[in-house]
Amino acid sequence: MTDSPRITPVLAIVSGAGSAGKTTTATTLAALLAQDGQRVLLIDLDPQANATTAVGVDPETVTHTAGTVMLREITLAEAIVSTPIEGLSLVPASDLLDQQRILLGTVTGAEQRLKHALRGVEDLADVVILDCQQGVGELFPVAALVAATAALTTTFPSTKELQGLPRTEGIVTDVADAYNPDLALVAVVPCSVPPVGAGRFYAEAIDALQGAYGGLVTPPVRRSVVASRAYDQRTPLPIGASGEPVTEDYRAVLADLRAKGVLA
Repeated sequence: MTDSPRITPVLAIVSGAGSAGKTTTATTLAALLAQDGQRVLLIDLDPQANATTAVGVDPETVTHTAGTVMLREITLAEAIVSTPIEGLSLVPASDLLDQQRILLGTVTGAEQRLKHALRGVEDLADVVILDCQQGVGELFPVAALVAATAALTTTFPSTKELQGLPRTEGIVTDVADAYNPDLALVAVVPCSVPPVGAGRFYAEAIDALQGAYGGLVTPPVRRSVVASRAYDQRTPLPIGASGEPVTEDYRAVLADLRAKGVLA
């Protein structure tokens, strides 16, 4: 009897809206996993390159991106750069992705090319996190979902933001039906949640989220200026703000994802 081949988790973090905590969630989970001794590969699929900046890499120095890989100009291994964080490597982003997205629009099967590029990734990483641009129906988020073993979304606790979640869930389902039958939305992370007593509006939004998504909802991540400060310092929360309450919130999110079997 032989052991089953190890499957590297590939977590796509998608959101239909900006400023919903998506990149902070991606970089914080990546740093926490790296601190736990795992080899983590963070792939930035957003032309704004916020995840690249947040882990200490200057987008102005980037010559290759995931778009370069998807255009098959280089391999995934050749696109990986180191970060100042031990155990965390990066396929960076820059505004090159905007041009590459246009070129990929002329390619048959472009949405499957990231999945193909990730073949053999178990030799490079124990876990892969894909930080996607906002707009879950765009090429790069769809390519991320095609490549992923699971999808996670983030949301701000407001009626407007919550109304966008069914579209995100629908696109995950559509991608699963067309390309990736094992894919599912496995978690919804409430981000920038105001403190208790901030108003009935927010409490009602959280109640609505719990009612609609139940066990998919992770522990909430509180609103905190510390996250913005960490970004300004080009350092993920677990590195620059290890003891802060917002970082503890993300540790609870990671524990929840592990309990769900999404991450080891």
